[in-house]
Amino acid sequence: MAILTTMTLVVVWIIAARLIKTPSPHVDTVLENGEHLVAVLILGSETPDEQLSASMRAAVVAMRAKAAKSGAFFSTIGISADFDVSRGLESIRRVDPVDEKIVGRGWLNSGLQAYVSEREAHQSMPQIVLFRDSVRASPAPLRVLKSYEVVRVSGRDEIIRWVRAQQPPRRSR
Repeated sequence: MAILTTMTLVVVWIIAARLIKTPSPHVDTVLENGEHLVAVLILGSETPDEQLSASMRAAVVAMRAKAAKSGAFFSTIGISADFDVSRGLESIRRVDPVDEKIVGRGWLNSGLQAYVSEREAHQSMPQIVLFRDSVRASPAPLRVLKSYEVVRVSGRDEIIRWVRAQQPPRRSR
């Protein structure tokens, strides 16, 4: 009986290990006291093309590096305005990696409600918004003490131009 119980526990452990995957090495979010830069990538209901996707990924890399240089923590939120959850996840997958994904419900989506005001909703989509949060993670409960918007870039072409302007020029060979 003890051998059967032990074997059952081993099988359960093996199955659980396969089902519970370790976080991606690209997950940046940490629950620590301090300054946190949060990049919010807001996508419309259309899947982003490759040029926009590459620009958004490059923006995240640059913001992550700036956060590290300044000693701040960094995380990324991907939001899709698509009603269809599968299409929304596919859109966000094109700008991965992100730490949090918010999809579904169109403009009733909780991420859009939190990060896009009525005035900004009339601006063009997609958007990149960078917030600086002052976080107290301990003692519990976790609290964002202060949060302010650092930059907001709206529209496909504006995002691509903004990302190009942030990058150093390439050296010619």
